[in-house]
Amino acid sequence: MKKGILYGIVALVVIGLIIGGCIFFQRQKKEAQIKQHGQQLQAQVVAETRIGEVAAVTADRLTMQVSAGGNDAGKTLDLNTTGATKVQIGNGTINKTGDKVDLTKWFKAGDIVMALDVNGNARLLARTLRQGEAQPAIIQ
Repeated sequence: MKKGILYGIVALVVIGLIIGGCIFFQRQKKEAQIKQHGQQLQAQVVAETRIGEVAAVTADRLTMQVSAGGNDAGKTLDLNTTGATKVQIGNGTINKTGDKVDLTKWFKAGDIVMALDVNGNARLLARTLRQGEAQPAIIQ
């Protein structure tokens, strides 16, 4: 009788360890996948980031002399905007997704700009506030 109870307890402990181990290793695997995905996204953003000085601006196109980012340092880069392009001035985004922005209102030659370039299309255009410029209304 006592042996049966002892075997039952040992069996429950072994089953508990097996289940606990499976849960632990599944979590470890999931965390490793999330970390790897995060590293891939980080590498993609770094590869797409360009920093430089604005050379020319039209309503939907910005030309910049790239000083850093990707393999474009020292090159002139033309970036088109789409409805998906976000524009950030200072600390906030000034447009909603789908809204095209007239770039001539926000950028001028000589501004230092950070851009995310995806095959010639800007995903993001950002600049700091100019001297004495107030923060524009931010779109939530």
